[in-house]
Amino acid sequence: MDKIVRCLLFGPAGSGKSTIRGLLVKRFPLKYVYSGDLIRKEIFENTEFGKQAKEYVSKGKVVPDDLVNKLMINTLSRKEFLENHLLLDGYPRTLAQCNVLHNVIPPNLVIEIDVPRDVIIDRMSKRWIHEASGRTYNLDFSPPKVPGKDDVTGEPLIRRIDDTPEAISARLEHYNSTESWAVEYYTKQRIVHRVSGNTTKEIWPKVSKIMEKYLKPVAEVSV
Repeated sequence: MDKIVRCLLFGPAGSGKSTIRGLLVKRFPLKYVYSGDLIRKEIFENTEFGKQAKEYVSKGKVVPDDLVNKLMINTLSRKEFLENHLLLDGYPRTLAQCNVLHNVIPPNLVIEIDVPRDVIIDRMSKRWIHEASGRTYNLDFSPPKVPGKDDVTGEPLIRRIDDTPEAISARLEHYNSTESWAVEYYTKQRIVHRVSGNTTKEIWPKVSKIMEKYLKPVAEVSV
């Protein structure tokens, strides 16, 4: 049996990471877990975790490590994730989370998406979101099929009130002060591949080429 791939995907908001994630899952035999989806699902279903997480999310605060760790480890300990190739996005985000993950299901591949700051700010200022699912659209690169409507549900899209240049800059600073340390943690293990570019069309072929060194593609995809 081939070595099981456990890949982490890093990149700041606005880097096109969610699009790259979707392409990876289509092209390669990867199970994927996105922490943002899990947390939203728990909140929507009003679980015990969801109730606790909502107290932080509703105030614009980050859900504490201890809560996130419990949710993620419970999820990643399932057979379907332990025994299959895995793509993990949104976790870990701190050094403490890296240490917890290492003891349960240590990653062996990390891909970091690197996009210039000015490109991210311009891109996010043109972003529209389907609030319930977290699906994002960009008027320049990935517009919805019907203006103002989600491709899947047809429901209205919204603009985030904090998608202003000032707020976006603040989020980029937060990424640099938290997740960049997590990337450094794995850089020391020599498993990090940094992929730079301005657009998804430029970045995706590089990411695909990296993954092809570890897994055989199962489908052709295009950006």
